[in-house]
Amino acid sequence: MRRPLPEEIRISVTGRGNEVTYGPSRPVVPPQEAELPVLIFGAAGRTGRILVDQAVGLGHRVTAFARDLKNLPAPHARLRLMQGSVEDADAVAAAMKDQTVVLCALGPTGRKDREAIAQGTQNIVTAMREHHVRRLIYMPFHEQGNGWGPSALFEKLMGTLRARKTPEGWQHRVAVIRESPLEWVIVRPTRLTDGPAGKQYQVSIDQSKVPLRISRADVADFMLEQLRSPRFVRKSPVIGG
Repeated sequence: MRRPLPEEIRISVTGRGNEVTYGPSRPVVPPQEAELPVLIFGAAGRTGRILVDQAVGLGHRVTAFARDLKNLPAPHARLRLMQGSVEDADAVAAAMKDQTVVLCALGPTGRKDREAIAQGTQNIVTAMREHHVRRLIYMPFHEQGNGWGPSALFEKLMGTLRARKTPEGWQHRVAVIRESPLEWVIVRPTRLTDGPAGKQYQVSIDQSKVPLRISRADVADFMLEQLRSPRFVRKSPVIGG
């Protein structure tokens, strides 16, 4: 006999098998708790700023961590700003105190940033374990900027040896997370756009085809849905729409 799906999954996901479609006809998930303490790394980036806005709008208590705070809104009762570098293990650990969920949308502007993100990812995982924060929603940037479409999956198969030679490479960053005991979700969007949220995107965990573009707003929406849902824990969904 098949076990029934948990209620929050049954009402928030439509589709068959490992290909999941989110659309406007999806019933709204009723709120479970008033708020969660949420820590966002890369909060000043193009996706990170949207994550901050959406998380605050959902009623969560957000800590936005970034090197430069000028692009972020002024702090208020539900938004705390922390300036720092993810390379600084002490700063990351200080931000981790009293958090429940971590979202990460770090992206580079140059090679040095790639090295910083590699070290920062390790610092985040270490701090989460030390502070007993279990859930990590992580969006790895794509080295070529093409998103995680079919070409990225091909590069994954062909680039293993190259990645082993470069510890700042995306496979190394992801391995640090996958080898941890955390409840991680590695979110791999196709090519990112700056359009509005359509909330009509597709999710695949078995290399099924998904649309080759997706708005940052939809990526943020999907990432925030993973704060409590067990659906994609310890999986690496590709999303497009």
